[in-house]
Amino acid sequence: MRSKSILLLLAMLAGSIGIAWGPAAVASACSCAISTPAENASRAVLVAEGVVGAVDAPADPTSSTDPRIFAVALERVWKGEAAKTIEVTTPNNSASCGLDNVTEGMRIIVFATHTDVMGEPIEGWGSILCDGTGPVDETVTAELTTALGEPRAPAPDAQVDPAPQGGGEDGRGETIGGEWLAFGLGAAGLVALAAVGIVLVTVRRRRAG
Repeated sequence: MRSKSILLLLAMLAGSIGIAWGPAAVASACSCAISTPAENASRAVLVAEGVVGAVDAPADPTSSTDPRIFAVALERVWKGEAAKTIEVTTPNNSASCGLDNVTEGMRIIVFATHTDVMGEPIEGWGSILCDGTGPVDETVTAELTTALGEPRAPAPDAQVDPAPQGGGEDGRGETIGGEWLAFGLGAAGLVALAAVGIVLVTVRRRRAG
């Protein structure tokens, strides 16, 4: 009877280890903390204003995180260095914090980084709903100018790579379902392994006694 109880306990622990080692699921809904334009700017690598050009959305998406890419013809820049025209990658659907409301001809303020929705480095620029990217608003531009100074013209295309390598500076403070979740699940796996070891040691001592 005792051996059956031990086997059941080990099976439950093994199941918890399997869950802990499984991949972290992508968030099914987007939830962003309320931030001011200045706070969004402090986390961004690039803060600029421009007009949206072509929008490349997946014709047959398999996931809400499939990439949606839109071009922006920049007119003025508060922070960072970028060419006159950039491409910004975002998730295909707002359920995964994608900028699916950005359309051709829209004038927007871009808060961009070199990371995707999961906080992983990418080539080029990335932006999500939580970064603050959206239609131009005079209140927002005024606050950005107060915090960052007068905006300047974008650099000539020949001076800046339009698709800079990922892995650079990125001030986005947290990711959605990313590294912290994976760390927590990995820790749970270690705890479960330790519990298995304690059970085995206890059983051996009882048999020896």
